[in-house]
Amino acid sequence: MNGQKKQFIGICVLVVLCVAAYFGLKTYNAKTTEKEQKEEESKKIEAVKIDKEKVNAFSYQLNGTTITFEKDGDTWYYQPDHSINIDQDKINTMLAAVADVTSEEKLENVEDTSEYGFDNPTNVLTFTMGDGTRTITIGMQNEITNQYYIMDNNSDTIYIVDSSMSTAFSKSVEDMTATADTSSDTSGDASTDTTGE
Repeated sequence: MNGQKKQFIGICVLVVLCVAAYFGLKTYNAKTTEKEQKEEESKKIEAVKIDKEKVNAFSYQLNGTTITFEKDGDTWYYQPDHSINIDQDKINTMLAAVADVTSEEKLENVEDTSEYGFDNPTNVLTFTMGDGTRTITIGMQNEITNQYYIMDNNSDTIYIVDSSMSTAFSKSVEDMTATADTSSDTSGDASTDTTGE
């Protein structure tokens, strides 16, 4: 009996040690991951930060045409024609693309910005706010990394960013127009069911 009791105690101790080792390893991995995330975040450089709530109007280029949206009250409109029903969520998504843009690399004291496509930019974004105007110029795309070179009119620094900003501001007016479903959702009206007629 004493031998079985000792064996049972030994097994219990082993189980406790295994559980302790498991949770210890889990905690260690969590702390390591958190540390790596913090190190990664610390490497990021603020490239563009625009408070979308302060933007009253903005424009961008598409196929050689300037597309401009303006805000009247709480509603966004296509500037040349307010009768077009613009999808407000799509406007918010577009502005979110410039709310907090970070870069992992920046180029300073560049003598010839044309080397990065700024003499023939991919796009020019202009944001009008109560305290002034901000212009973000998107240069060429790096074919290897698929990233873009951008410049803010507030700085001579060139930032290298991912393609999300360029993609966001490549929508036509038709792309930004609310569909019938979106309009009904916005107004709160339900679609009429005609199956019973």
